[in-house]
Amino acid sequence: KKMPLSLDFKTLVQNKNVPNPFLELYKIIRLNTLDILKKNKAYLANKEGSDPGLCLSATDIEQISSQLNTTINTEKKKLSGRLSFLFTTVSLAPLLGLLGTVWGISVTMSEMPNKANTLSNDAVLSGLAMALGTTVIGIVVAIPALIAYNYFKQFIENYSIRMDNFSSEMLSSIEMHYRVVDVKEKHG
Repeated sequence: KKMPLSLDFKTLVQNKNVPNPFLELYKIIRLNTLDILKKNKAYLANKEGSDPGLCLSATDIEQISSQLNTTINTEKKKLSGRLSFLFTTVSLAPLLGLLGTVWGISVTMSEMPNKANTLSNDAVLSGLAMALGTTVIGIVVAIPALIAYNYFKQFIENYSIRMDNFSSEMLSSIEMHYRVVDVKEKHG
């Protein structure tokens, strides 16, 4: 908080296989803020002819905030992208189980005329047991997938809130250090 732009993110250990949205947010904040401060200083030095301090306008803060929001949405999308597999599993597993049930009953019914003389309860029951077994397998696959999907969806939502809080705190700290104070004098 004392020096929000002093952390050198290049020295941080980065594992390319593990996403680090907070590092991405810090990179955006740091690089964009330093770029804007550099441009503002050059502009004000040319305009005033002296060495102005580093400063940000309200528009500069809004621009950095907008870039942070875009980065948060991008990082959230990256994290959510892997949820589609779980969602598809939750949707398809019961349907595949039902398909297996219908298929098993259909096969059992189609074999009944061929085995009319030798047909027994065991043949019919084994076909129906196999058919219902596919339904059980579909449900057994769908339930854990649904639990995992809901868990990770909530985790990503909480992570997104933490990213919002982080970016707000960083932006507030930068604003406290570099924003030009808007003071209007009363003439009486």
